[in-house]
Amino acid sequence: MKSRTVRGEDALASAISGRITERDRAICNSLYEHRVLTAQQLYELYFDSLDRARDRLAQLHQLQVVERFRPYRQYGSHPFHYLLDHAGALLLASERGTEPADLDYSRARNLRLASSQQLRHQVEANGIVTRLAQSLRATPYAALLEWRGQRRCSHSWGEIVRPDGYLRVQLAGVQLELWLEHDRSTETHARLQEKLERYEELSLALEHPVTLLLTLLSDRREREVRRALRPSAEVHLFITTSERHHADPLAANWLPAGGETRVALAAQPRA
Repeated sequence: MKSRTVRGEDALASAISGRITERDRAICNSLYEHRVLTAQQLYELYFDSLDRARDRLAQLHQLQVVERFRPYRQYGSHPFHYLLDHAGALLLASERGTEPADLDYSRARNLRLASSQQLRHQVEANGIVTRLAQSLRATPYAALLEWRGQRRCSHSWGEIVRPDGYLRVQLAGVQLELWLEHDRSTETHARLQEKLERYEELSLALEHPVTLLLTLLSDRREREVRRALRPSAEVHLFITTSERHHADPLAANWLPAGGETRVALAAQPRA
């Protein structure tokens, strides 16, 4: 029975692979890495038109490459949120010469995100990066070189810190190495200070200062956090609000801890 199942899955992956583009494979990899991305975020990563993104994602949904859901909203409706589906996991496993189970993939676990209290936080944190990626694509000699999601960050540094993302960015002729923390105003100032101290530990482990980007929901929260956090020589801390970042991710919107003048992302310390 198991042999027949494996042969059936191989046949499904083979049948679908002829209808899958390199961009589709990149979408599958991103959904595996980051678990959930909205149609808007996938457009920002891979498409030049939101309508084209929606059309192609609908086709991938029909092929069972991606799954989708809309979270509950009392008024109006949320955009579609996309997850990796069974056929997409088969494609990734086939490319990597392994089985879907070895990818730590579970469709049921992914779908539980629809009702998870962590969903909004994860989608907002992912959106910080996808908006940045879109701006970088439109900027000459700039690129998002690497984006690690929460799971891979946890595997890399989980004993010290668990960031919402890790980025390597090419910008203005230099490479930036950035850690991302997104705050939804649910953590105490003491908890944020503890996180900052853990990044100091990470800096000591890596033997060089680290650059931490902290995004907050409002200007008021930003002022409160800046007053509460103690600047650190080991951690280059830059703070902004989601609203400022959404307006222009590459503009001078980042406020250094202890500073008074906002700077652009290109002004962050290079890797």
